[in-house]
Amino acid sequence: MKTGVFAKNILLWITGVVENKTEMLKVECDRWNESASILRVLP
Repeated sequence: MKTGVFAKNILLWITGVVENKTEMLKVECDRWNESASILRVLP
């Protein structure tokens, strides 16, 4: 029983970390796109 709860907690933690990572990646991508568009404006 204990291992089941432990595994479930690990899965919840992993999914939480992954969700946070994807959010951060989205923000990073937006930032990169902004930088790229600014660079494109420059000659």
